[in-house]
This record gives sequence, C-alpha cells and structure tokens, in this order.
Amino acid sequence: GYHYPLPPDAPSIECYLNKAQYAPGDRFEGWLAVGNEAPDITCDVYVAFIMPDGTLLCICAAGLVTDITPYATGIPLPEDFAFGPGLVFQIPIPVGVPAGSYQFAAALSTPGGLNIVGDISMVSFAISEQ
Repeated sequence: GYHYPLPPDAPSIECYLNKAQYAPGDRFEGWLAVGNEAPDITCDVYVAFIMPDGTLLCICAAGLVTDITPYATGIPLPEDFAFGPGLVFQIPIPVGVPAGSYQFAAALSTPGGLNIVGDISMVSFAISEQ
C-alpha cells in the first residue's frame, strides 16, 4: 500500500550564489533560503566562507571574523515557515584575494550554541587572478 512520507524533523537552510566563478572586482552575492515544516523552533544562523587553505571566515555584524560567530541569533522559525531565497549580502571581490577554490556555507544551530540543527548547506565557487 501507499506509505505517507515521514515529516522532516528539522528546519532547513540552503545557500546560493549569483555565479560560480569570480575575479577581483566582481560582485559576489550570497542568498539564503530557510524553511521549517517541523514544530516551532528558534535558531541561530551561521554563514561562512571556507578559504582555499581551509580557514573559516564567519560573516557577522562585525564583518568577516575568524571566530565562529553567528550571522543572526534567536531567529524564530514557526511551523510551515518559508523564506527566500533572499539576498543576504553583496560585496565586491577585493583585489589581492587569493585565487583558488572556496566554499560558501550556511547552517542553523540551537540558540547560543553550536549544536547544528538540520544539514549544513555548502556551495563551491572559485576566484581567479585578475
């Protein structure tokens, strides 16, 4: 017989970029989509870049930091919540940034902690030399 799909047990986050290949001076746009079909939950949002050498740079109110710092805290995600994809930042790729392969990542966690809720979303991109 027919089996109904099991309900998801966690909210979701997906990250997107405006393109996959950049050069210094290009406009880099980061987009996020967040959804929750599970019961109401409150989460912190983490958004980061992983550099070619593996260094993690978190995006937060202070800018880019090497500490694991949330992008936003205490975000209520009611049941049946859906956002985006929506533009969350745009920056020019600076001259002198190392060429190579990068990743843009986003995750949800329990408030005030690093207990990841759901899956981490990652998108690869590259920066070429000028």
